[in-house]
Amino acid sequence: MLTKPEITTYTLSEMKSRDWGVLVFSVVLLLAGCVSGQDAPVSPSPTSTPPVVVEEEVVSESEGTIEVSQEVYERTFVEIEAFLEELTLIIQKRDFEAWRSYLSQEYIARVSDPSYLARVSEEPKLKKRGVVLRTLEDYFQQVVVPSRSRVRLDKIEFVTKDIVKAYMVINETPYLLYRLRREEGGWKIY
Repeated sequence: MLTKPEITTYTLSEMKSRDWGVLVFSVVLLLAGCVSGQDAPVSPSPTSTPPVVVEEEVVSESEGTIEVSQEVYERTFVEIEAFLEELTLIIQKRDFEAWRSYLSQEYIARVSDPSYLARVSEEPKLKKRGVVLRTLEDYFQQVVVPSRSRVRLDKIEFVTKDIVKAYMVINETPYLLYRLRREEGGWKIY
């Protein structure tokens, strides 16, 4: 049985913010090229715009998940939500050094690799603006800040007891925000 579609009306200011969101999402998709996952960050004022797709955070399709108890899920969700709220404030402040402290060594090595930075620099939106990424800090300022300043945590999936995928759901579609690993008593972007 078909249901009657819901009609939504928007004010002029809402339409402008929706148009901006579509533009941001398009930029993200172009930056990512052909990838199988999507990612973005968390903020106190979440947006309905899908998070930016960032290639290094794409999780292998073959990577499975494990089941955990409701108690473990809820406790971990609260931990990660707090982690991402702090991280998002750091990103909004454009504080590179503080952001770097939230990264695993593997993530730093992967994203700092000159061949990775060169490949990302070739993405149409960056190339059109003449952006050439040479350092992790360039990547932070030109890719992370625009794509991770306004997100929210909607669900998590456990890959292992210490590796979790964090998602934002928009229009029933989950977008990968981060792949996180518990280490040194806290969470790091992995």
